[in-house]
Amino acid sequence: MKTLYKSSVILMLTIASASVYAVDTATPVPAAKQPQDGKSDEQHLRGMQDHMLKMHELSNQILAEQDPTKKEQLKAQQRDMMKEHRMHMMGHRMDKMKHTMEE
Repeated sequence: MKTLYKSSVILMLTIASASVYAVDTATPVPAAKQPQDGKSDEQHLRGMQDHMLKMHELSNQILAEQDPTKKEQLKAQQRDMMKEHRMHMMGHRMDKMKHTMEE
């Protein structure tokens, strides 16, 4: 009897947890939209790639630099670049929010 009860509980928990991961087929998945700034996906990816390469190049320069003053200058330059990127991304986010509110 205990085994039957345990098996039933395990089966119910398995079904309950599986339903959490089930895909809702009634809700259609929206198609990818063209970015608001008119850039294609390729242009967007190239921009992201360019930013990452610049950040990695600065990281490599920071690690290789022996002069503490120059190292701090490079770190400050990298932080400025990060701030600029963050502001750029926040601007896109705000534009998206404004656009969705207008619809």
